[in-house]
Amino acid sequence: MMGLSFAKKYVLTHHWGFFIATLVAFLLVGFFFLQMMRYEDMGIANTIWAALSLIISVILGFLIFHEKISTLQFAGIFLCLIGIVLIQWPTK
Repeated sequence: MMGLSFAKKYVLTHHWGFFIATLVAFLLVGFFFLQMMRYEDMGIANTIWAALSLIISVILGFLIFHEKISTLQFAGIFLCLIGIVLIQWPTK
């Protein structure tokens, strides 16, 4: 999520510091995703990661770049949260 924020800052300012921060952030994302896969199955880990990425990206866009969040996006965030809960719900 921070990588996306740094990437947007780089696109807006063309400052190389944001470009390097983008690369470092995406390397860290890969590292943490691999760590997450130690505790969850690949499909579940990837689904949770994707849903959280969407939610946090929209929130960061709103907080940092003052982007608007539509009613449909709020509904999507809500559905993503419900999906994460259902995926993690104990089956036994």
